[in-house]
Amino acid sequence: MPRSMHGSSRYGFGSKIMSEHTSLWPLVIADARPDSTLALAIRQAAGGLAQMIGQPVAASVPRLFALSVGDMADYAGDPEAEMVGIYLLLGDDLSGQAILTLPLADALLLSDALLGERSGTTHDLGDVERSALCEVGNLMIASFLNEVALISEAPLRPSPPAVMADMLGAILEVLASAAPLQEKLLIIESELAIGEGPLRLRFWVLPEHAQL
Repeated sequence: MPRSMHGSSRYGFGSKIMSEHTSLWPLVIADARPDSTLALAIRQAAGGLAQMIGQPVAASVPRLFALSVGDMADYAGDPEAEMVGIYLLLGDDLSGQAILTLPLADALLLSDALLGERSGTTHDLGDVERSALCEVGNLMIASFLNEVALISEAPLRPSPPAVMADMLGAILEVLASAAPLQEKLLIIESELAIGEGPLRLRFWVLPEHAQL
């Protein structure tokens, strides 16, 4: 779980944020510099995964965009593609959702890496494999929130992760159902490349509009 950040914040305005119950999201997404909190948080998430699997993980510069619920599937890819999603709800002063998605074949290869198996060993996602993937979601989101928590004096704790193995369209419906009153979803996206092979993950964070 993310560490609790008590005492003075690195940015010097944590107490003000908490006392006024102001969302952290505007501060997180307002700055697009390479050394911004958002970019650092994405890199921390990638670093957490790299430590977990013992391979380098490169993260693309995060981008922000808005999509209508109806356009999500067209943007994300073939809605009938077999995918795996590792899903968490964010809470406290950073409400929203986070999801890691990757093709089923890549999820099986990632499971091999996580469990120390030879590549190609895993052919389906059983309880052990799903648990390992849940730990990926836990660690990456914890690493992301740890960086964001440096501008707050409160811990940021996500929900327990859930692993979904389904068609991409069905996985995206989970995101849409969590924000039924929003015409458009604001999405923070980064793509992660694992090692020198073909493994790719898509990392989405969706802030809650009411906090922006």
